[in-house]
Amino acid sequence: MLNKLQQTVERAPLGQKSPYPKNYDQSLLHPISRNAQREAMGIEPNFLGFDIWNAYELFWQDLKGKPVRACASFIIPARSTYLCESKSVKLYLNSLNHEKFASASDVGNLIAKDLSQICQTIIKVEMNPKDLGQFSSDDDFRLLDEIDVTISKYTKDASLLKTTDEVVEDKVVTHLFKSHCLCTGQPDLGSIFIEYKGKKITDESLLAYLISYRDHAGFSENCIEQIWTDLMNLGLEELSIFGRFTRRGGIDINPYRSTKEISAKNPRLIYQ
Repeated sequence: MLNKLQQTVERAPLGQKSPYPKNYDQSLLHPISRNAQREAMGIEPNFLGFDIWNAYELFWQDLKGKPVRACASFIIPARSTYLCESKSVKLYLNSLNHEKFASASDVGNLIAKDLSQICQTIIKVEMNPKDLGQFSSDDDFRLLDEIDVTISKYTKDASLLKTTDEVVEDKVVTHLFKSHCLCTGQPDLGSIFIEYKGKKITDESLLAYLISYRDHAGFSENCIEQIWTDLMNLGLEELSIFGRFTRRGGIDINPYRSTKEISAKNPRLIYQ
């Protein structure tokens, strides 16, 4: 029996057999209500942010029929009415393979128009973004992955989180995050960057909590919003969470959620 979260994507194409599209077809895009998903999770969207989708397998033809290949980034506001189910986006992008365009900007403008219409918000599309060609370091984020900690829980559990009375400004990262796709059950591997101000969250408890998602089923956006909510419930003053997920089907999805306005940085990690 489907749980409440799974019911929000019951008719999505992900996990179902789909024919390869032969022609441009906007109708392939499948919207999913953000509010329905958040209600199923018991989450209030008291955050700012966006999702960055990087598409690495975009093809079309020039006016002479020669194939053109490019990468594209889509920036989707976290407050959009809908998000697009990922497989439907892949099918939609494949529907451009045999279409002719005069320029990359024409392709980007069409994608932006179609995604904006489905998500009911303004979607920014950047063709061949320069920062995707670079590998990012962890900068000044402290790495949690070398902590010597015993892990015994692999189902999402916010009770693992522990704080001290010390008030800090901290920036930590783990590359050990894993969850599972809500529809297919396939693993989603990710790096989670956390920047916060407030009572110190003990490193051991934070790492154990993040690892407890290993058997959890949820979209990348769901996971980041749940983590944001659980950490804010600790009484933090400020919080920003960046999730950088490994690509599947030629697309990686990178949700950013924060208590404040943040810029749309898009540094590709070595794992992506």
